[in-house]
Amino acid sequence: MVGTPEEFQGSERDIIIFSLCLDENCKAGQGFFQDSQRLNVATSRAKSFTYFIYSKFQPSFSKIHDYLQKMDGKVEFRDQSRLIEIKKLPEFDPLKLESDFEWQVADLLTSYRDKQKRSNNNITLHNQIKSCGQKRLDFVLYNEQTKKSVAIEVDGRYHFNPAGLKQDYTEEHLERIEILERAGWKIINTPYYKWYKDGWLCETNDKDFRQEVERIFRELDRHLF
Repeated sequence: MVGTPEEFQGSERDIIIFSLCLDENCKAGQGFFQDSQRLNVATSRAKSFTYFIYSKFQPSFSKIHDYLQKMDGKVEFRDQSRLIEIKKLPEFDPLKLESDFEWQVADLLTSYRDKQKRSNNNITLHNQIKSCGQKRLDFVLYNEQTKKSVAIEVDGRYHFNPAGLKQDYTEEHLERIEILERAGWKIINTPYYKWYKDGWLCETNDKDFRQEVERIFRELDRHLF
């Protein structure tokens, strides 16, 4: 739900993200922000947490300023550094590959990365990347030029319901993917049955296998470029 304090009257949420939409150049709208009733509604809609998003604003908005100063630790208006620290992803580590399936997918992604580098596209490959707590992404490719990334998930048999169809993912796996996607990850899933037939690795000229490889390459291009 998104709205002004009037729209949230009588409605609560576990978490509220409250944005002032004010800056130092704002002069109008003081009647709205100086209204005690509206301010009370706006700041009391959360059952658990309120995330207050603000920038430096004029001191004439005194009720907002007083409210912020009563918070634990108070609120300071200070210039923030424009430099953003980008944490580098860990280097690809073959010792972290956990199955023959991962080895096969790693070879495919390595060939894609090397092909892109020959075209002067600096693509890096990483594996077993932690995100959203203790969840791990099997592989991540990152484009240094576009600053875009994509995760590749290797879906083995244990990701599927044993009594269901091949495409029938477990609820646990679907929930995990949903959490990662909500966090902003672009994910390409590749299932084991596209790579193996009767327990053996598919021949490279197998129709289903070639279609899966081509699909992965198309998705990588779409997300990275």
